[in-house]
Amino acid sequence: MKIGFKIARFAFFLFVTGTIISSCMKRPNYPDYPIIKFKAFIPEGDSAKLIFEFTDGDGDIGLRKEDTIPPYDANLFLKYYEQQEGVFVEIEPLIPFKYRIPDISRKGKIKTLEGEIMVRINYYYDFASPYDTIKYSAYIVDRALNKSNVIETDPIVVQK
Repeated sequence: MKIGFKIARFAFFLFVTGTIISSCMKRPNYPDYPIIKFKAFIPEGDSAKLIFEFTDGDGDIGLRKEDTIPPYDANLFLKYYEQQEGVFVEIEPLIPFKYRIPDISRKGKIKTLEGEIMVRINYYYDFASPYDTIKYSAYIVDRALNKSNVIETDPIVVQK
C-alpha cells in the first residue's frame, strides 16, 4: 500500500512540475509582419518548387478562396533576373509572377505562425536570351498587407 501511495505521489509531483514548466515557457515573439528565409529552388521541367521558411506574429498568412479582388488576388510575388556582364538585371515578363498561398491561419488564442512553405511556380527562362544565368527574388504579403523581406534564389545556370 505504501508503494502505491509513493507512485501516485510521484506521478502527481511530475504532473504539477510539468504544468508549471510548460506554463512558464515563453512563446516566440515575432513581429506582425511576415519574415521569410530562402531554403531551396528546385527546377522540375517547366515548373519549379520554391521553398522558404516563414514566421508571422499575428498569423495572417494566406488567402481564402473568396479573396479574389486586388490587392487580395495574390500574396506571393516574384521577380526574374538575368546575369548580364556579371550583374543581375531585372527582366519584366509579359505576365507578372504572382501566386496565391492559401490561408494557413490558426484557430484559438495563439496566432503566431512559423513553418515552411513550398509553392510550385512557372519556371521561366527566355531561351532567346544570350545569357545563361538567372535568379528570382520573392516576397509575400499577409492579409493586413504587411510586406515581408525579399529573398533571392541562388544563381541558376540554365542548360540551353
